[in-house]
This record gives sequence, C-alpha cells and structure tokens, in this order.
Amino acid sequence: MQYTELKDKNDKEIYEGDIVQLDVSPYGMDKIEVVKYENGGVYPFAIAGWECTPMPKEVEVIGNVYENSDLLNNHEN
Repeated sequence: MQYTELKDKNDKEIYEGDIVQLDVSPYGMDKIEVVKYENGGVYPFAIAGWECTPMPKEVEVIGNVYENSDLLNNHEN
C-alpha cells in the first residue's frame, strides 16, 4: 500500500487501499470509499490534480480492503 501524503482527522496516515468514512453531508450522512490512485490523483481526494475534496478533517480511516472488506459489503461504493 502506497502512502498518499494525506492524513485523516485523527492525524492517521492514509494509504492506497484504505477504507475511509467521509463526512460530506450537512445531514450527517456518511459515505464509505476506498482510497486508490485514479485519473492522475488520489481518489476520493484528488482527480487530475484537484486536491483535498473532501477535506481531511472530514475523513476517517476505518480499515483497509485487505483486512476489512466486510465494511464495503454494507455500503455502496
């Protein structure tokens, strides 16, 4: 897993393959995403150089695809 140079809201390093919970809704609805390199950036943080959307303070690493794939079965990707 490659380090993305980003950290989550708990100051934990974010790696490719990590599963992150994004707090992106004003209504308290979280989204689960897998961190991956895509289209010249780190998804879901950057696409083609457009950095940090969502902001790291809205992101928490909750696992990774190798040890916690069950987290993905309960959420849409």
